[in-house]
Amino acid sequence: HRGIALPVFWSVLDKPGNSDTAERIALMERFLATFGAGRIAALLADREFVGEDWFCWLQRQRIPFHQRLKRDTRVPNAWNRPMRLDELFGSLAPGERHRLPGRRPIWGCFVHLSALRLDDSEWLILATFGAPQDQAIDAYADRWPVETLFACLKTRGFNFEDTHLTDAARLSKMMGLLALAFAWSHRTGEQLHDHDRPIPLKKPFGDRSSPSSAGLDFLRNVALNLSEKFQDFLWALKFLSCT
Repeated sequence: HRGIALPVFWSVLDKPGNSDTAERIALMERFLATFGAGRIAALLADREFVGEDWFCWLQRQRIPFHQRLKRDTRVPNAWNRPMRLDELFGSLAPGERHRLPGRRPIWGCFVHLSALRLDDSEWLILATFGAPQDQAIDAYADRWPVETLFACLKTRGFNFEDTHLTDAARLSKMMGLLALAFAWSHRTGEQLHDHDRPIPLKKPFGDRSSPSSAGLDFLRNVALNLSEKFQDFLWALKFLSCT
């Protein structure tokens, strides 16, 4: 939403590191039970979230995706000989992109493959299923607002990582409160910027002048001075009800 991601479902893991396939499937099933696969334009996932079971489950559920792959993932070339993806796309110069024709087998599934050589010579290689291949690289850029959300929740007034809670159920409830507070702050900041007191956005949603930070500062000031700013509280409260 306007450059920022908003959390809808989450799972608190009782371990360090990434989720496994079963945990990802369980989280996705919660989403599907509420919204259905038809509400998914494309699932975007980073390089850690791969594997045969995961890809096959997504295809069985008919969930379109643009999935980033590691550069050393091996797929058949035009002569059906396994090659690393960075070797298959090796002729690309920084800034160039290319789409392989047809579909290629990977982890028991057939997907379309696209690649972009980033300016630092790193690779952005995507496996696409059920979504337009020609939009894959541009669509994948929409994953960045998730990183922006994490940055906002970890700092900029929310300070999620400062908690001393360790119980998974309590952490999940606190995440729910943070999600609601963040959405309310962001919505309030948008209204301040769009209709009341414009915010100088030097970097889109990336510094203290962002809508979420401005909204949080406004709500904090109102809460600390509620007797004097009760009308401001009522004004902001309506944005919570429609968040």
